[in-house]
Amino acid sequence: LGAALPTGVEELDIKLDNNVDISNVGIANFMTNALPRLRRQSLSLATTGVSKEFSDRSGTLDGIRLAIYEEAQRGNLCTTVNLLPNKEVRGRMTYHIERSKCY
Repeated sequence: LGAALPTGVEELDIKLDNNVDISNVGIANFMTNALPRLRRQSLSLATTGVSKEFSDRSGTLDGIRLAIYEEAQRGNLCTTVNLLPNKEVRGRMTYHIERSKCY
């Protein structure tokens, strides 16, 4: 989702309530693809699969970044980068970055 948003977005409010499939790792992956100009972000994560720390800090961009940092300090996070040929533009690659817990 983060990579599909327009690059000029500076403020973002997203309600992801009532989706139990959303997890801490999913939010961390979304933030990995965060927009370069993003200054303010608010995520509504009520009744999702995220931890209480993520839910409590999701109201601000700095808060969610801090929650992701603290989660990473508690355990190992793996970063997987996939490079795939772009079918539409010859010679170009598309990439996908994903963070997950290492087990």
